[in-house]
Amino acid sequence: MVVTNFCALITAFVFIVATMLIPSLRRIAGFPTVIVAAIAFFILGVTLAITALKKIAEGKLRKFLILTGSSAAGFLVSVLLHNFLYGLAVVTENIPLLHYSAETLSIIFFFVSIILCPLGFLVGVVGSIILLAQQKKIV
Repeated sequence: MVVTNFCALITAFVFIVATMLIPSLRRIAGFPTVIVAAIAFFILGVTLAITALKKIAEGKLRKFLILTGSSAAGFLVSVLLHNFLYGLAVVTENIPLLHYSAETLSIIFFFVSIILCPLGFLVGVVGSIILLAQQKKIV
């Protein structure tokens, strides 16, 4: 179960990154397909984190799987919060305290979604693959 979920999560990640980097694939896949892939990525990440938390895995593998799942789930949450807070900053332009607070949080969530979550995801994936290969659960 964990390995299947893990592989599906990696596949969704590769698809999302490929549609961002390859313009012709983006035109073929279309925007709704990318949205469905992002939602699937979120759901798979939550499922992996919950499965790892239920002590299906132990030790370092458990920590890497939780990191992978939470980073995957955190990506969509951070993107949505960034967009919401950016919109709030634009709407509250006449209220300085709220405007600057929303703008600051928008920038923070932008960096979380663009740098922190993908980095955590990649570290979790690499660590999980190494530990699973050592346990001979994947080849």
